[in-house]
Amino acid sequence: MSDPTLNPFDASVPGPADQRSAQATMPPKTKPRAWTSFVVLVLSIGCWVGASFAMMSLAVIVVHGVPTKEMIQDWGGTMKAVFQSRIGLLMLIVAPQAFLVLPALCAAWLSPVPLKQRLGLVRGHWPLWVWAVAVLATPVVGFISSSLVNLLPGESASLEQMGEMFRQHRDFMIPLAMLIGLTPAFCEEILFRGYIQTRLVKSWGPLVAILVASAAFAAAHLDFKHALAVFPLGIYLGLVSWRSGSLLPAMAAHFFNNCLGVLLMVLAPENLEQVQEMSPEEIARDPSLVALSLIILGAGVCGLPSLLASIWAMVAYRMPESEADSEVEAAAAMTSHQDHPTTLN
Repeated sequence: MSDPTLNPFDASVPGPADQRSAQATMPPKTKPRAWTSFVVLVLSIGCWVGASFAMMSLAVIVVHGVPTKEMIQDWGGTMKAVFQSRIGLLMLIVAPQAFLVLPALCAAWLSPVPLKQRLGLVRGHWPLWVWAVAVLATPVVGFISSSLVNLLPGESASLEQMGEMFRQHRDFMIPLAMLIGLTPAFCEEILFRGYIQTRLVKSWGPLVAILVASAAFAAAHLDFKHALAVFPLGIYLGLVSWRSGSLLPAMAAHFFNNCLGVLLMVLAPENLEQVQEMSPEEIARDPSLVALSLIILGAGVCGLPSLLASIWAMVAYRMPESEADSEVEAAAAMTSHQDHPTTLN
């Protein structure tokens, strides 16, 4: 039934001819550019490598003073002392990560789309309880992938070095876990899921975008076995970000997983075979082993049901049609700026 309040002869009311004219003036819908994602990725890796070398040199000077010939010849021992220093550890962790994310932040700022929407720093459409189960399920995904990778021959040199480094800071355990959790959760998620994945989803679709972003995320860990172990984790975080319509739950999940990983590395004994020979009474008298056991038990009890719930939620909670339409409009707006020389979509 037509609306009686509308006068068909009123020129202010758009008619079929006006609608056809408006549609004709709309710019054609083309896919947003994908190459900017790879340019930003290359720039980010270059910034991270440069900052790592610069901070390494600066940390040596801060901890040891001006390098001597003997320090350079025993570079392994020199860097070991740097990692044992809290200020040296902070310099080697925080600064390179900040430079890693800098190109993505600059590119998102230059984009015609507002910064928060461009990087996915929005509320999304998942209820908070789905955020919670997605976060709790993350360590289970990491544990399963790590267990499968550990079946391969050889050891992960980077994980062994990190475990040794973290155990040297047991008295600094909680702040260290927060630092290792927060820094990559912000910087790496902004780059790989916030900038690269959200751009590639509009260009190549979600499946290819998540795989490419996860592969880049894994390769950034450099060590082969470590990269294999975190690749499924990257896919999981990519799915969380895409299905929720927000980067924030993936950030929270990354933070929780890293914090838990650091705590496990710090509390884990160097010789696991010796622990297997210990009686329950001996284990109960060791506070570190008790805490380690409780963390593993709690992660398993909470994580397995949460993983099932998060898988169900990814299927059940679809993006509302209004939000999907908004994404299409945002993509069309970006394409209208493709000829602008100062914008980087």
